[in-house]
Amino acid sequence: MNKPIADFLKSIDGFFKEAFRNFHFVGGFPVHQYETNSHYIIEAQLPGVKKDQINLDIYSNHLKISVHNSEIIEEKDDISQSYHSTKSYQKAERIIMLPFYISERDVKASYRDGS
Repeated sequence: MNKPIADFLKSIDGFFKEAFRNFHFVGGFPVHQYETNSHYIIEAQLPGVKKDQINLDIYSNHLKISVHNSEIIEEKDDISQSYHSTKSYQKAERIIMLPFYISERDVKASYRDGS
């Protein structure tokens, strides 16, 4: 196989290996909901996600949890005089419908690193 085609195939392999490296879920993530005597609790399991990648939005009786990650990986090889750059962007979200209307001032959020 000639070098340009081999390099192209290698870059495609790298894309698929790196594309979802930080996110271990595709198309959503697990959410657990339960109610106590005084609170309605929603827990989302987001392995590999940092606090600054999480966003919460409140719309009437809906809570949207979204996770965003963008990353640029650059590789330079002086021996073969090649340069490779990979850009990736991942987004996952869940919208949870609640049995009542909520206000932002009534919502409390916390983050716990489970690793």
